[in-house]
Amino acid sequence: MLRWVLPIVVHLFAVVAYVALNGTLVSWYKQYAGGLTSRGVAVGIAMYMVFWFFVGMNLLIALLPRVWGKVQATVFMAAIIGFYLWPEHPLRALFYSTLSASVTLVAIGANAQLHRHFLNLIFKGSK
Repeated sequence: MLRWVLPIVVHLFAVVAYVALNGTLVSWYKQYAGGLTSRGVAVGIAMYMVFWFFVGMNLLIALLPRVWGKVQATVFMAAIIGFYLWPEHPLRALFYSTLSASVTLVAIGANAQLHRHFLNLIFKGSK
């Protein structure tokens, strides 16, 4: 059960971190560069699609068994987000590709460390 629940919880925290970082960084950008729509940038529903794609990919990544597969899926996710946003919104493409990949890679690393920690506790407790 630890094999499936722990990654889902860790990646759920990654989704929360994504939302928090997105809100903070977009607010910071608006303070220093003006509103996003002041530059003619209006993506509307596309950002919701990017968010839900991120959530779905994180669920998939949490359930993948190998770390290398998780990293490959993360690169795929970042590339799809970047290619989707690049033609009309290159700055957002860079931002959201980087944000989604970074948060997911941190979650993968945290999950690996927590999994190793809990395995050590289990094996030490069984001796």
